[in-house]
Amino acid sequence: MNKLKKDFAYQFTYRVLTVITPLITSPYLARTLGPDKLGIYSATYAYANYFILFAILGIEFYGNRSIAVVAEDKQSRRQTFWNIYAVQFAAALLSVLVYYATFGILFDESRNLVCCLQGMWVIASGLDINWFFFGKQEFKLAVTRNIIIKIVSIVCIFLFVHGQADLYKYVFIMAFSMVVSQGVLWIFLFRDIGFYKPVWGKVRKNIKPILLLFVPVLAMSVFHIMDKTMVDLLSNETNGGYYYNVDRLVNIPLGLITGLGTVMLPRMSRLSGDKNAKAVTMLGKSSELSMFLTSAVAFGLGAIAKTFVPVFFGPGYEPCIAMIQAFIPIIVIKGLSDFIRQQYLIPVKKDKLYVAAVFTGACVNLVANYILILRYGAMGAVIGTFLAEAVVLLIEMLGSAGQISFLKLFSRHGMYLLIGCAMYGIVKLVESKSGLSGIVNLIALICVGGCSYMLMCVLYWIKTKESIFKPYVNKIAR
Repeated sequence: MNKLKKDFAYQFTYRVLTVITPLITSPYLARTLGPDKLGIYSATYAYANYFILFAILGIEFYGNRSIAVVAEDKQSRRQTFWNIYAVQFAAALLSVLVYYATFGILFDESRNLVCCLQGMWVIASGLDINWFFFGKQEFKLAVTRNIIIKIVSIVCIFLFVHGQADLYKYVFIMAFSMVVSQGVLWIFLFRDIGFYKPVWGKVRKNIKPILLLFVPVLAMSVFHIMDKTMVDLLSNETNGGYYYNVDRLVNIPLGLITGLGTVMLPRMSRLSGDKNAKAVTMLGKSSELSMFLTSAVAFGLGAIAKTFVPVFFGPGYEPCIAMIQAFIPIIVIKGLSDFIRQQYLIPVKKDKLYVAAVFTGACVNLVANYILILRYGAMGAVIGTFLAEAVVLLIEMLGSAGQISFLKLFSRHGMYLLIGCAMYGIVKLVESKSGLSGIVNLIALICVGGCSYMLMCVLYWIKTKESIFKPYVNKIAR
C-alpha cells in the first residue's frame, strides 16, 4: 500500500503540474491571441489529433495492462514491449505520411503553416511510450521529465508569444515540447531493456486486441476532438475559441481525477488475475476518493465561474460562464465513467462492454452536436457532451451489474455530492454579498469554497465508520 500511495503522489504531482501550466498561460494567451486565433489553434489541433489516434491505436491501455502483467520479468518485459511497439511504429509512420499529404485538403492556405507545425504532435505520438513506464508503475520519471519540459515551454510562451501574429510560435512551442518530452523517455527505455527484434508471429497476436481497444479510443474522440471540429465547421472561429478555453479549463481538474485511474490500472490488472477479495476492497476505497475529488472539482469550478472568467480570460469571454456551469454534471458523470473504465473494465478485460458503451455514446454525441451546435453554437456542444457521457455511464453500469453494482458503490458515497451542492450554495451566497472584485474576490471565493468543503467533509468523516479518511481524522484528533 505504501508503494500505491507513492505512485499516486507522483501521479498527483504530475497532474497538479498539468493544472498549473494552463492556469499560468491561458489568461495570457486569451488576451494576446484572442478567441479567433485560439479557434484556429483548436480546429487544427483537433485535426492533428485524429491522426494521433490512429498512431497510438489502443496501445495506451493495452500496453499498460500487458507490461503490468510481466513487469517483474526483464526478458518478458523486453519482448512484450518491442512486439507491441512494432504495431505502434507502423501505425504512427503511416499516420504521419497521411497527415502531411491531406491537411491542405480540409484547410485553406492561410492555415497551412499552422497545420504543418501541428504535425509534430503526430510525430510525438509515435515516440510516446509512457504506457511502458506506467505499466511498470514508474511514475516518478514522468513527473520529473514533465516538470522540466513544462517550465521551459511556459518560459518560451512568455518570451516569444506577444500578439495574434505569433500564433505560429505558440503552435511550435507546444508541439515541439511534446516531441522532446516523448523523445527523452527512450534514453531510459534503452537503459532498462535495450533492443529486441520483434517477432512477426507475436506482433500479429497483439494486433487484434489493440484494434479492439482502439474502437472506444476512436469513439471517445467524438467527445473530445469532434466537438471542436464541429463547432469550427458548423459555427465560427469565435465560438471555437470559447469552447476551446472552456474545454481546456474543465479538463485541467479532471486530470487530477483520471490520474487516480492511471495509477490503479496496472495494480488492478495484476489483482484481477488473483480472483481474491483484495481487488474488490481496493475498488471500494478508490471509489470514495474518486467521488471526493469529483464533487470538489465539479461544484467548486461551477461556483466560481462568474468571477473566474473575467479574471482568467479577460473581457469578451462572458459566454464561457454559462458553459462552465453547464459542465458541472458532465464532470461528475465523466469522473464516475472514467473510474469504471480504468479501474474495472480495462483491468478485467471487459473490452467489449467498454467498446459498446463508448461507441454508443459517440453516436449520440455526433447526432446531438449536429442538431444543437447549429442552434446554440458552443453551448450546443456542451449539451451534446452531457447526453453522450450520460449514455456511456449508464451502459457501463448496466453492463457491470451482474458482477459489481456500481450504483450501490457510488450511492454509498453520495454524501460528497450533497456536500458539493452545499459548498456551491455557500460560495454563491458569499459572492452575492461580497464587496470585493477581481483577483481578490476570486481568491476569497476559492478559500471559502475549499474551507467549507473540507470542513463539511471532516464532520462527515467523524460521524461515519467506513470512510477511508477516518483513520487520518482519528490520528489528527489524538
